Amino acid sequence: MIKKLISFACCIVCFTTLAQEKPLRIAVHHPISLSDNVNNIDGIVGANIKYNIYESPIITLGASYTIDYFRNAEIRNVFKVKNNAFFNHLDFYSEFKLPGMLKLHPYVSLGYTLLYDSFESTANDFTYGENDMPFQSNEKTTDSSHGANLKLGLSYDITSVIFIQSYYQYLKLFGKEVYYEGIDEDVTYNQLMLGVGFRF
Repeated sequence: MIKKLISFACCIVCFTTLAQEKPLRIAVHHPISLSDNVNNIDGIVGANIKYNIYESPIITLGASYTIDYFRNAEIRNVFKVKNNAFFNHLDFYSEFKLPGMLKLHPYVSLGYTLLYDSFESTANDFTYGENDMPFQSNEKTTDSSHGANLKLGLSYDITSVIFIQSYYQYLKLFGKEVYYEGIDEDVTYNQLMLGVGFRF
């Protein structure tokens, strides 16, 4: 009986050691906007860090932080408006292990999103008339909004250290200020991420 308990304890220790062997993952990705909304933005680059909190033979649970950078420039009336958008995500994720497909890992995550926007507007080839009132030709402003996000993704192990990943992300921001509209409304974003990462 004692030998069995010792063997069982050794198995648990070995499993825990293996589960925590490489609990940290860092990845970079290219974000692609699938939405066409009031503040149209194009994805530039993103990065995330994940840490496994719990691991079993069938599921891994953990927490992650992701930052995505989007930008856009467009003409609105007599102004050219540049928008830099930084999406910050704090998530909890569940990653699943498929029997017979140990290199493929589907996962789902849910979390909190904080969006930080910076806008810069400049006069676009505008000439004053004699009776025109002067106006501010350069203006900078910032705002932030928050909401929730849902991710559905897949990662594939190239080696024990390198992996590739892709995931779909749905964002719902509550009471986001619509620039130049003077109103607040709920705004949704649909995004696709393609990237590569490393385990540590």
